[in-house]
Amino acid sequence: MIADPKSRLAEWFKPGTVKPLATDKGERFVPSLALPSKPDDLAKLVGECEALNLSELKELAIDVLQKYQRTEEQHYVTSYVQIALRDLEAWHFEKEQGKQNSVATKKKAAGTPQEENYPQQPTYDEWDNM
Repeated sequence: MIADPKSRLAEWFKPGTVKPLATDKGERFVPSLALPSKPDDLAKLVGECEALNLSELKELAIDVLQKYQRTEEQHYVTSYVQIALRDLEAWHFEKEQGKQNSVATKKKAAGTPQEENYPQQPTYDEWDNM
């Protein structure tokens, strides 16, 4: 089912078409960078998503449109750039937090030298076999 053959989304939904989305290592993407910037294009996208029953994409587009309404800037390009920069900074922050957490986990996994000197306790399965 294709809502509008002239739509750019129409080629995405042709049978047998595979369009990979660029994601980070956590399989996430920055929504404001994946959506069109113009309010008119966003509104069209919302309508197409409604017709194609793509609720998740529709919600992302509506969220960006609502952010446009809440900003004090008069021109959508300025608002779009501000939103994209905020989302990108949040993504970088989450990425850095993930790196710091993985470093802390690796340090804990390495253990202290004192722990390495103690004999390892047998598991319950080994006790059953004794």
